[in-house]
Amino acid sequence: MAQTKSINSLSENDMLSQIQSTLRDKHTSAPYTMILGSGFSSPLVPTASKMLADIPTWRDKTSDEHLKKLWCKLQSKSPGLKINDNGTSVDASKADNVIQAYDALMRHELFTPKLRRDYIKHTVKKVDGKINPAHIYLASLLDTQFSDDSELWKFKNKFCTKIFTTNFDPLLQRSLQLVNRLYWMTDQLGDLEVLTDDDHDFIQLIYAHGNIFKYRLANTGADIDNLVEAHAKSLAPYFENHGVIVIGYSGWNDCCMEALKQCKQFNMNLYWCDIHPVDQAGDRLRTETANFLKAHQDSAFYVHIDGADEFMQAMHANLGLGGVPPFLVNPIDSLTRLLEQLNLTESDLPIAHSSSTKNEHQADLPDEKLSDIIGRTLTSLNDANTSFFSSTGKQPDDPQKPDDNQKSSNSSYLMNLAYSYFTKNEFDNAIKTLTFIIDMTDATSEQKAQALVTRGIAYVERINPQMNKALLDFTQVIKMQNATARQKAEALIIRSITYEKLDPPKTRDAIKGYTAVIEMTDAPAKQKAQALISRGNTYAMSRPPQLNKTIKDYTTVIDMSDITAEQKANALFNRGNAYCKLNPPQTENAIKDCNCVIEMPNASEEQIAMARINRAEAYILCEPPRIVEAIQDCKQALKTPGLPDNFIEEARAIIDQHAGDSEPEDDDPAAN
Repeated sequence: MAQTKSINSLSENDMLSQIQSTLRDKHTSAPYTMILGSGFSSPLVPTASKMLADIPTWRDKTSDEHLKKLWCKLQSKSPGLKINDNGTSVDASKADNVIQAYDALMRHELFTPKLRRDYIKHTVKKVDGKINPAHIYLASLLDTQFSDDSELWKFKNKFCTKIFTTNFDPLLQRSLQLVNRLYWMTDQLGDLEVLTDDDHDFIQLIYAHGNIFKYRLANTGADIDNLVEAHAKSLAPYFENHGVIVIGYSGWNDCCMEALKQCKQFNMNLYWCDIHPVDQAGDRLRTETANFLKAHQDSAFYVHIDGADEFMQAMHANLGLGGVPPFLVNPIDSLTRLLEQLNLTESDLPIAHSSSTKNEHQADLPDEKLSDIIGRTLTSLNDANTSFFSSTGKQPDDPQKPDDNQKSSNSSYLMNLAYSYFTKNEFDNAIKTLTFIIDMTDATSEQKAQALVTRGIAYVERINPQMNKALLDFTQVIKMQNATARQKAEALIIRSITYEKLDPPKTRDAIKGYTAVIEMTDAPAKQKAQALISRGNTYAMSRPPQLNKTIKDYTTVIDMSDITAEQKANALFNRGNAYCKLNPPQTENAIKDCNCVIEMPNASEEQIAMARINRAEAYILCEPPRIVEAIQDCKQALKTPGLPDNFIEEARAIIDQHAGDSEPEDDDPAAN
C-alpha cells in the first residue's frame, strides 16, 4: 500500500485481488455497489471538461472573439473561475475549476431548462447505437454473476446488483439489453425503500441526476443541491455496508458525494478509481474528493487506472470471465437461450395466414401456432450454431479433427477463443485452436498470419517451451507475401526475442531481426521503437557491452514523437542505466534521464520506482557519493507494490551497504 499526501492508495491488481477474495466469502447478498460518472461513458459522451468546449460549439460560439466574450461574462458571474491566458478556454488542470466552469455554463449560457435538456439530448443523440467497451464488459459481468454454471461464475456471491450513475445517457440500459438482463431504473431517489435488498435477479439502475427520458434533469448547482438535501441521508447506510467502486466520477457536491461523506467507514472498502497517477492524485482530484479520501483513510483507497475501458476489461478477466464477453463470441447461443425461455404451452395462439400473406410455398400449409414458429426458428438457430463451438468455450472431444461446419467460417470466433485460452494460461488449447485457423481453406492471409504469430508465442509460453516450432511459425509469417507490414514487423521482433531465449542465445540473429524492422519503410512507428529498445538492450548485454550503440538506439526512440509514453519512459530509463555503465560513468546524464521518467505524467508507478532505484545507483557513483539521496530514493521505491524482485534486491542492497555511511533526514522525499 502506498500513501500520497495522506490519501491511501492501492494498485489496480491489489484492488482486484481484494474483490476476488470478498466474492469468495459468504455474504447474504451482492457485496458491491458502483458509482459511475461521465468518465465511464467517455469518449462516446463528453465528460464535464470536454463539455466546456462542446457547449460553445453547440451554441455556435467558436471564434476567438465569441469565446473571449463568453468566458469573460462567465468569469464575472462566477468569481474565482480561472481562464487561460488566451481568454478563449478554461484552465482544466484542476477538477474544482472544471466543475465551477461547467456550473457557470449551465446557469448562464444554457440558462433555461429547455436549453439544458436540448443540449444533453444532442450529446446523447450523437452516440447513436454505439456502446463503449467499459459498458460491454460491465454488462457481461452483471449478467454472468446470475449463472448457475460454476464453470462460468466461480464465486459464492453475486458481484453487484445496484448501480448509481450521475450520467444522463442510456448506455447502461443498452448494454444490459444486449445480454437480455432485466433491469429496473429510477431517477426518483425517494423510490429507494428497497435499498437494503440486493437478493434479486435484476439490476437496479439509479440515475442520481435524472435521465434523458425524463423532463427534469439536475444540471446546475441549485438542481443538485435540492437532491442532496432530500436523499443523501437515505443513501449513506447502504454505501457504508457495501464495497463501493467509483469510476469516472469526480465527486460533485451531489447526493452521492454527500452520502459518501456521511459514512463513518466502508465495511468492504471504497475504491476511488481515476486516471491520475498516484503521486498527482492529491492535486488533480477535486479538493472535496481529496479531503474525503483523507478523512476515510482506514477504508477508502485511491486506485490509478488507465481508463474505464481498460479497467473493466481487467476486472472481467480477473474474475475468470476471459478477455472476450461470451455474448460477443457466440451471439447465436444467446438468442437461442432467449427463445427457449418462451414457454407457450399454456397460452399458445394459432397464426392464421391470410391468402394475401401466404407465399406460393405456404399455400397448402395448415395454420400454425406461435410455438411452431418458435420451434422452427430454434431448429434453424441450432443448425447455424453447429458452425460454432459450444457456448461454454469447450472444444469438441477431438479438437484436432473439427468437422467441416466448424471449419467453415469461424476464424474470428476461433481467434477470440484462442485469446480467452491465453488469459487462462491454457496454451495447449490455444495452440490447437490456432491450428484450426491456419489449416482453414477460407481464412484470409491476414488471419493466418495473426494465428501463426500467436501460435508461436504460445509455443514459447508453454511449461515445456517448443522453441523450434515457434521460430518456424514466426519465419513463415516473415516470408508470407500477403502478411501486413505490422504482422511481419511483429514476427521479426518476437523471433528475435526468441533467439535470445535459446541456450546458448543467438545474439547476432536477434540483432539482425531488430535491424530489419528498424529499416522497414512501412513498419508502424511503435514497432520501430520496440525494435530499437530491444536492440539497445541486446547491445548492452553483449560481451563486451556495446554501450555507445545502446545509447544511440535509446536516444533515437526518445527523439521520436509518435510512440507511447511507456516506450519513451523505457528508453529514458534504459539510457540512464547505460550512462552509469560507461567508463567513466556519466552520472549527470543518468540522473537527468531518471528525473525525466520520475516527472513524466503518464509513467507508471512501477517505472517511476525503477527510475528512482537507477537514480540511486547514479547517486552512489557520483564524486563524492550522494548517499542520503540514494537511500531516500530506494526507500521511496520500495513502497511501490508489484516492483520486480531484482529491483527490490538492488534497492535493499544499496540501503544495507550504505545505511551506516549517512542516515537520511527525510524518509519520504518529494524532491526529484
